[in-house]
Amino acid sequence: MDYSDAIIRRLRDRLLRYRSDTRISGRKRPWNRIAQDVADAESVPRAFYDKEDDFDVLGEALRRFGAATQVPTLERLDAITAFLTEKGYLAADELQETDSPAQLIHSLAQFLGSSDDGLIPDTVLLCGRFLAEREDRRGRHEYRTLAIAQSGNRDFQVEETSYITAMRARSRHPAELRRFFKVASTAVIRNDGWLVQGRNKQVLILIKDRLTGDAELRSVVYAVPSDTDAGADALYLLKHGELGIPVRSTWVGKAPAPEQPSATEIVTAWATENSLRFDRQESG
Repeated sequence: MDYSDAIIRRLRDRLLRYRSDTRISGRKRPWNRIAQDVADAESVPRAFYDKEDDFDVLGEALRRFGAATQVPTLERLDAITAFLTEKGYLAADELQETDSPAQLIHSLAQFLGSSDDGLIPDTVLLCGRFLAEREDRRGRHEYRTLAIAQSGNRDFQVEETSYITAMRARSRHPAELRRFFKVASTAVIRNDGWLVQGRNKQVLILIKDRLTGDAELRSVVYAVPSDTDAGADALYLLKHGELGIPVRSTWVGKAPAPEQPSATEIVTAWATENSLRFDRQESG
């Protein structure tokens, strides 16, 4: 199969997750052991095992792939794909790359008054992995992971995954959270999206549910860090919708909700209901 830049990044991310999830004595799995795991997988052709019988050599190639310094050969990418799919780290629909709606992004940017064709000028500020958490009034916990990465020279792709759990995670470390989500999630929702910049550097996200096709438009608010070479520590995503009293209860400390809330209370409750803070995650 053909591997776009976005799919290659996805393979790298999932391979690193596997390495972190399968630690040995508390340490990340050695690359030569991962090479053996790949070659031994039932879904990987026997011919690959016979050819790649030096696991130190294959392991070094995988290490360079994980460090984003080298892309494996097509044959090795095929084996990695089969292995990750077999182990449950990759779904079939994640290999079908969604084309970036370049014309839509360009048209929306023009409508918003952008003079840069909707391009995001600062790649360091927004790229990375982020995590948000909140609890609904029924006591369920929702975790959202947000990954923003540059796709080609112009586009920025977004992957958002929501996990619903009945209990709260004890750790926010990426590897620990992934293990927690596998066991505790009662529902998982995956979205794809793209960033677009409007006037005065306003950043928006076009987001679309992979299963239902439902789409949303969200505003991105972030604080520029004092270190100009660092990324933003946190992003706030505001979902656009009807302005009114939220359907779900968000009147923190006010039970029941006021019968005649003021305009300030309505706006505050609406913003609380429709916004989430995403904190940058450490690598792992």
